[in-house]
Amino acid sequence: MNTKAKLSPQAKLDALYKRVGVKAVSVRPRAVYCGKPNCHRCPHGNYMYAKWREGKVTRSLYLGKEGTVTPRIKGAK
Repeated sequence: MNTKAKLSPQAKLDALYKRVGVKAVSVRPRAVYCGKPNCHRCPHGNYMYAKWREGKVTRSLYLGKEGTVTPRIKGAK
């Protein structure tokens, strides 16, 4: 059984800002394809994703449906 507490999308983003810094994170909506062969509604979305780099690797984190998070302005503390 998973005992981890489920974080809200805003809490996930705030924790990411603390870990890698506000200037390093880009928050953008993204449309997602489900991959089902008979789906005529693709792409689905818009879903909010945070993107950042760790060395040469680009990472992303799903934050929820559009409008569930308020990104900080780069350069703001």
